Amino acid sequence: MPRTMTIAASGSPVGINISIFRAENLIINVTPEGIPLVLTISATSGGVPLIEIPSAVVGQISIGPDNYSSLLEGVSYFMNIWNKTDIADPQLIAYGAFVTAKTIQPFFVQYATQFFEDGKTIVGPISQDEYDALTPAQKSDSNVIYIIEETIV
Repeated sequence: MPRTMTIAASGSPVGINISIFRAENLIINVTPEGIPLVLTISATSGGVPLIEIPSAVVGQISIGPDNYSSLLEGVSYFMNIWNKTDIADPQLIAYGAFVTAKTIQPFFVQYATQFFEDGKTIVGPISQDEYDALTPAQKSDSNVIYIIEETIV
């Protein structure tokens, strides 16, 4: 279910900040209802829009991963929501920051050696070079399981 927020278009622009998690959907409702809207996102204040999201439903902007997947996680972008009733003279409804929050666990995680009740031991991750440096007796020990970490270039 998408997260929702409501903004009251009161004549003066409202300052808001949006932080969205990767793959999250957000619906912004603007009152009073019936206003055609467009949300713009730029790298700089007053800059050229990197993203424009028009309202598919009058008075509502739906933001999903397809809209913001090109933005870098953790970077704060500038955002505006515009009333497009008069295309020749759009009115600013809201302004602020738009951030795609960092949501991905770092790639490298250290695992401790683990011991199991059946006497087997898991060692890893280790590099291919570390595994190659083991003696044949160590490699053939059926009570030890080695996890080899591969480096993808």
